[in-house]
Formats: sequence, C-alpha cells, structure tokens
Amino acid sequence: MILYFRVLVIDDEEEVIKRLPGRVSVEQRKFEGRTYQIDLRLVRVQVERVNDETLRISNSTLEELSAACAQPPHIIIADYAYVQRETIEKLLQISQQGKEITEQDLIGALLSTSDLARAAQVFASDKSVDSYKRHNLRKNFLESRVKFYLYSYTSKQFIKAAGELADRARRTKAAFLNCNVIPIDTRYEFYNGSEFDWPNPTKHDIKFYSHLASGLVNDLVQREFLEYILSDTKRLKYVRIQRSVLSVGLIVALGGAIGAGSEWLGNRIVGLASTGLYIPALLIAGLSVLFILIMGLIVPFAFERIMSGLLSKSESEDKA
Repeated sequence: MILYFRVLVIDDEEEVIKRLPGRVSVEQRKFEGRTYQIDLRLVRVQVERVNDETLRISNSTLEELSAACAQPPHIIIADYAYVQRETIEKLLQISQQGKEITEQDLIGALLSTSDLARAAQVFASDKSVDSYKRHNLRKNFLESRVKFYLYSYTSKQFIKAAGELADRARRTKAAFLNCNVIPIDTRYEFYNGSEFDWPNPTKHDIKFYSHLASGLVNDLVQREFLEYILSDTKRLKYVRIQRSVLSVGLIVALGGAIGAGSEWLGNRIVGLASTGLYIPALLIAGLSVLFILIMGLIVPFAFERIMSGLLSKSESEDKA
C-alpha cells in the first residue's frame, strides 16, 4: 500500500504551474517497510474581468480547485496575488512615469487569497453546484487545518498599495482561520530585497522568476514530506510497542496457563497411578499430549491473527 502526501499548490502564473511537475520530485520513498509518495495537485488561478472596476475568480478555477481537494491536502502552498498580465504592465508604466501607485490603483486590478476564499465560499454555498464539489471546497479547503505557505512577491512600486508581507499574511489568516499561515517574502529570498530586483536588467524575467518559485515550492514540499514520514514513523514505533506489550502479555499468560495445567494433570496422573488405576492415568496422559499438540497449532495462528488485526487497524487510521 502506498501512503500519499497530498500537496495543493495555487498560483496564477502559467509558467510556474508548467514548471512545477519537472521541479518537484515525486518519486516513491520507502521507509520502515512502508512506501510513501508525493501527490502534487496544481491549480492555476484564472482571473476574469467583469467590468472596468471588477475582477473575479473564474468558475473553471473553482471547479479545478474542487477537484484538487477531493481528498484533504497535507499542506497548501499558494501565491498571494492574482492579476492579469496586462494589468501589471499598465501599472509599471504608471510607475515609470514617476507616479506613485496607491491602493486606489489596485481596485479592480488585483485579487488575493482572500478573494479566492470568498469565491470558494460562494461556490460552496451555491445549491445548483454538485454537493460533492461543494463539500470538497468547504471541508478540504476553506476549513482545512494544515500549514499554509503563502509566498508573495511585491516590488517597491507596489508595497504601498499591496501592503507589507505581514499585512498580506494577516488577511490570508482571516480567510483561512484554521490554517497555520506561514508567509514567505520571495522578493527577499530571490533578490535580497532591492539588490537584484526590478528594474535591474533581466532580473525579473517571468521565466527566471518561475524557475526560482518552482524551486522554492520543491524545497518546501520535500521538507514537509520528510516531516510527514518521520511523524508516521513515530506512530509506527507506538504500534510496535503496543504489539510488543500484547505479545509479551499473551506469551506470559499462555506460559502460566500451560504451567498450571501441567502441574494439575501431573498430580492427577500420579494420583491415579499410585492407586493402581494405570489405564485412566495413561488415558489422561495421552489426551494431555494430544491437547498440547493441538494448542501448538492453534495458538500461533490465533496470535498471528491478533497481530495482523492490530496492524490493519493502524493502517485504516492512516487512511482516515
């Protein structure tokens, strides 16, 4: 049986989503007799323009997200902002003209993880949507209780409008109350702040950034995957200890029963023989030998069934 470590990755950049399958190693790992594998589930957020002042998360994105959440993820890794490429280019042109980009400029221009959560809530509340899909989004996404890695890049031109990383993490936490939101500043991680960042030439090419972002995701996934395997190993140690205690208890009880039974039968056989009742004594001795042989066959089988049942129980708990 393969134990899957499910990873949900959400980003609006097609180049990032395209690179992730090649960057994230999902080969099987074997440890303590068990097989583990990463189940990478990718969702590309697509933004639609309703009018000049309004954007929305596309319905196809919500359908894709619902399918990716058919089983609860073990971790969520998501980009913070979702925006159309032409919008970014327009905003950069404003900045190049020496004008400051404000929060007002982002109205109707940018969506975030909070907007994704609100769109998912609307989708999950829509009675016309299949109940299975609505359950997936509500239970396995909106109510998820896992680590939520929030990676976000915001250049100095957009900081005032988008807010500091702590503000973005706070907004995300408000949308996913049960998750442990862990913010990652990719501007610092990739460019050391402003040292290598835009507008320095060639540094913020989308393919270059996507390569770095997919590498970051792989690092997070492998680290969490290892932690998952090790935490499962701790549980296996408990199962082994539990099985050992049960084994020792059965062996001691069986040994005690055999000892007590042998002593009683021995006294009976000697008592009968001493009074001249040799035939009953021999009969009891023969039946005792036969009983011991039968028990020698039954006890190991019963013992193996008990241990197998205990292990099966632990594996069913894993699936749950």
